[in-house]
Amino acid sequence: DVDDPDRHVYNFYSGRIVHGVQFADPAKRREPTAYFGRSTGVGQTLDSLNDRPNLRVGVVGLGVGTLAAYAQPGQYFRFYELNDDVQRFAEEYFTYLQDCRGQYDVVLGDGRLSLEQEPPQQFDLLILDAFSGDAVPTHLLTKEAFEIYEVAVNISNRYLDLSPVVAGLADAFGFDARRVSSPGDPQRGEFPAEWMVLTRPGDGDTRQVKTAASTVGSGPHRTILWTDDHSNLFEILK
Repeated sequence: DVDDPDRHVYNFYSGRIVHGVQFADPAKRREPTAYFGRSTGVGQTLDSLNDRPNLRVGVVGLGVGTLAAYAQPGQYFRFYELNDDVQRFAEEYFTYLQDCRGQYDVVLGDGRLSLEQEPPQQFDLLILDAFSGDAVPTHLLTKEAFEIYEVAVNISNRYLDLSPVVAGLADAFGFDARRVSSPGDPQRGEFPAEWMVLTRPGDGDTRQVKTAASTVGSGPHRTILWTDDHSNLFEILK
């Protein structure tokens, strides 16, 4: 509704999946929305790390660049995006990237291959946001992939329950896993979201995530471990 600042938003669709939302109102356009609002798992995680002046964050999946809203001066966000059209849309039709208060780069190409081939980026956090659509890049959720990084994973998906796969990776690598469910808030442009946050045992930087107001569970009982040689989408169908 262009006449109502609280309802006038820009959406980025791929098929029937919304990959980004931004308020048109200049007073609200810097606020993170959709699956990335401040009440979500990734929002809580980034807020808990926000006092690090030299924070380095990697993000697999650019979308409309919403996560750039969390960057503070002196911090660095590095986005990995497979589709150059997505980068073009994010830069031409949305303003999260141009409004970014920190520094950022966009690396075009497969996220896992880029991470493997480039020098170590010394990320404090790597965010995987590539699983909300119909075509899930399973090679980002395998044992071999998690030998590279520790992460926050957006597991919001209409058709697949990815939590057993992420829980299996957590068990395999000795991570503490927390599932963070947030109900969404239409007034703030936030969707219901499911994230899993994997941290090293005893990592104090994420204790705020573990005690946040939104529902934080200890993870599912069922675990599945995918490898580069074996992954099965049928076993995680909802």
